[in-house]
Amino acid sequence: MLRGIPVNTDRFETAMATAPPSPRIKDRDTGELRVDPEGRTLYQVPVLVVPPGSDGEVIRVSVPGEPTGVTAGVPVRLRDLVAVPWEMERNGHLRWGIAFRASAVEVAA
Repeated sequence: MLRGIPVNTDRFETAMATAPPSPRIKDRDTGELRVDPEGRTLYQVPVLVVPPGSDGEVIRVSVPGEPTGVTAGVPVRLRDLVAVPWEMERNGHLRWGIAFRASAVEVAA
């Protein structure tokens, strides 16, 4: 089974956080947080990525553990970025998209 499609981040002209990391919520009614299989809380970081010849796009990257030093406007490096296609049906409506996850989001040197 395909777990994710690796994304080559070496070609991005820019990768910049647009907001600080925030914990991912699993259940909005209870406030339960999402965790990875090792029990680490998952955080989401909105990142502006600009591939060559593009105006750029903001993607939301899930990462285990809270990234240190990542704030709005800080250039970042995305370690092991993968794109994960998904679909789900909720209340009779089919939803689909692409989720992004990384092993780490780090402040770029």
